[in-house]
Amino acid sequence: VAAAVVVAVGEARGARRLAGFVVGRAGEEAPDPAALKELLASRLPSYMVPSALLVLDELPLSANGKVDRTALGRLEVPVAEAEHAAPRTPLERELAALWREFLGVETVGIDDQLFDLGGNSLVAIQMLGRLRSTFGVEVSLRSLFEAPTVAGLAAVIAQLKAVAGETGGEAMDEELPRVVPAPADRWQPFPLNEVQQAYLLGRLGNLELGDVAAHSYLEIEVETREPERVERAWQRLIERHDMLRVVFTPDGRQRVLAEVPEYRIEILELAGLPPDEVEAALAAVRERLSHQVLPADRWPLFEFGISRLAAERIRIHISLDLLIADAWSSQILLREFAQFAADPALQMAPLELTFRDYQLAAEALTRTAAWARAHAYWQRRLP
Repeated sequence: VAAAVVVAVGEARGARRLAGFVVGRAGEEAPDPAALKELLASRLPSYMVPSALLVLDELPLSANGKVDRTALGRLEVPVAEAEHAAPRTPLERELAALWREFLGVETVGIDDQLFDLGGNSLVAIQMLGRLRSTFGVEVSLRSLFEAPTVAGLAAVIAQLKAVAGETGGEAMDEELPRVVPAPADRWQPFPLNEVQQAYLLGRLGNLELGDVAAHSYLEIEVETREPERVERAWQRLIERHDMLRVVFTPDGRQRVLAEVPEYRIEILELAGLPPDEVEAALAAVRERLSHQVLPADRWPLFEFGISRLAAERIRIHISLDLLIADAWSSQILLREFAQFAADPALQMAPLELTFRDYQLAAEALTRTAAWARAHAYWQRRLP
């Protein structure tokens, strides 16, 4: 082999798989893909072995002389064809059906390799959840990687069931907490997650490097004659998202307020002022909002402002405490804010779950045997 490269191929993120491309040495016999795969399988974990190997005359290069991986990803990479040994037991038949569902293939033999059929690490992780709910056992990712066939996985599950039978099956049969909507308890206090606890501690002035908030500040400039649209859009978000109405209680919990006053946005009039005065005023707003430490026990844990720069142009200032919204949640808020501002009559489907629902389920998880096993594992692994 003169050159080789491995890339992830496939359109959907969850359906991508590894494919290898090799170029033989000039004047020598072309490499045998089957022999190469056998060699790789003897030296690498199964999930690192490409599901297909293609022999090329040469590797495509980009303009700067590097391997063009994008061009390789566009090549047609066939899924390996093989004789499929039929399932022999009810367990193997159930597993084969599960593999067909997750891999999107018509036929699965008991000796077919998961990664040869287009599987990847993401598919494997998703499959573990189904194995838990279907068979009531905790199959580790490592076990699946070491036995990536229906036959091998069936043997792993049978062994786990046997062990569970010897121990009474308590740990294996435990049902994990589910996120359940609880609208009747929506206004009741609930615990903080670990990140919120850390953020709350960071606000304390008696800690070294404390007296700061985990906080985000954003400015958005838009063309509009109607800043009141912006105010209405933000009010819609306050009504829609419980965490925009949350406060933190002295006993270290958080509570969503059932009602809050209508939020009024102050407009700073800068239109027509000299440029240096405009910049100075904007800098003052930025200095005030970008390092806020808002009282956690009082609403709101955000501040929203508008600077009118011209008759049809405003700058929006958004100061948001990360106690109530992480980076991903902020993206959701900004997207919905833009939608409400563009269409004040827009009606969105009500949210079925709240952060409170999620956090209570996460808290309940820490009281399960599965959590205890995971905690003990990482306690052993980490120094």
